[in-house]
Amino acid sequence: MSRKKFASADAAPAIAERLKVFRESQGMSVRSMATRIGVSASFLSDIEAGKRRPSFETITGAVSAGADAAWLLTGVERAPAREAEPSDPRLAELVREIDEWWTKTDDDQRAWLRVEFRRMLKGR
Repeated sequence: MSRKKFASADAAPAIAERLKVFRESQGMSVRSMATRIGVSASFLSDIEAGKRRPSFETITGAVSAGADAAWLLTGVERAPAREAEPSDPRLAELVREIDEWWTKTDDDQRAWLRVEFRRMLKGR
């Protein structure tokens, strides 16, 4: 099957990194994600290593697997709808601190926090 290069040479490294962040946040191996999104494990591994550019099939497969399309392509997340203030004032303060940090940090630090937070939740 012929794969159309979807990402420009400039955007490809950032998209490849976000694909890897998504894969790791889901606890998937390269092989399991490749199977899930319909590409070979070697192709996905090459994308993550910067040897190849993501194809249209790779991007749409990742979105079908649950990745946010806007974040995957641009690194910008959609703002979630605000929920009611937590009933515990300590939790409310922590949420405000995280929100303030989140707005002042870059995409790499946000991606790191997502991965670490999910890793922490799995370990409880």
